[in-house]
Amino acid sequence: MRLTLEEIRKPRSWAEFHAFFTTVSDGARANEETKRRFRLESGAYKRWRDEVMPLMQFCKAESVADSATIQVFADDGPVDAQISGFPSSADTTTIEITRAIDGQDERLRMELLTEKGSAPGAGPIRRVQLDGVKVIEAELESQSHEDIASRLIRLASDSIIQKGAKKYPPSTWLLVDAVEFRTATEEIRPRIHAECAKVATQTSFDRVYLLAAYRDEQGRVQVASSRLK
Repeated sequence: MRLTLEEIRKPRSWAEFHAFFTTVSDGARANEETKRRFRLESGAYKRWRDEVMPLMQFCKAESVADSATIQVFADDGPVDAQISGFPSSADTTTIEITRAIDGQDERLRMELLTEKGSAPGAGPIRRVQLDGVKVIEAELESQSHEDIASRLIRLASDSIIQKGAKKYPPSTWLLVDAVEFRTATEEIRPRIHAECAKVATQTSFDRVYLLAAYRDEQGRVQVASSRLK
């Protein structure tokens, strides 16, 4: 299957958006070539990673009504998306989306995952010259929950600061996607929220939300949305 920007840009009800996401996600696992596109290609595939996936997780976490209308603009306009009918907002809400990731690290991990079938989720990773050939070298590094929380706070705070330095339409919300940090524990959530909120309150965004994944007491991954401002 080929994902297009035109498909991403169509306005949809939440129920339709959810169905669209499920269909595309199922298709993305069809074969190795399709997986490669969704991990590495630019254009519509990068928009999917950077905008559609975070917005989908946010809407699920916030229990958006089936009748809400959602549109991802997938362009270089002033904002990334809008939602009409959000539970706590009577108006159409414009949303800017950012991901709390190290872009170069993520690219190398996705390349390694595509090439080898696995890649460490943390630790040093770089492209090196080996016998005249460029290869990706990754080290598996054990990290404590505190280390993970500190890295999440740093990357999320940096993302908020970068977005906060730009101008957006009045009443725009910022969605910070930190779902990649899947090993943070529930006990660390208050610290992550408090530290990121210090930065978020200094911006002109009407609201700032942090989207992150935590492991509950049973070890299951739970995606949670918390309002920082």
